[in-house]
Amino acid sequence: MEIVKNSLNLTISANGESSDQGIDFGETINYSISYINKGEQPMNDVIVMAVLEGEALDWRNLVDPNNGKVTGRTIVWTKDEIPE
Repeated sequence: MEIVKNSLNLTISANGESSDQGIDFGETINYSISYINKGEQPMNDVIVMAVLEGEALDWRNLVDPNNGKVTGRTIVWTKDEIPE
């Protein structure tokens, strides 16, 4: 295994905003995760993981077009879910 430092640029936004924001109960939250390899070496077998905290999150109605694996409060995407 090789550890690559400062080569992966990862950003997450909720409802189009990357800063903290409040929402109302019943409001839909649209998360977006973007990642770019800024290094010179190709990255293989990258795993992207999001941990979503909050008692009010409705995990039963989660819509993920990439079909990440949900365990507890964590969603994990591997090369199987996002091969690009």
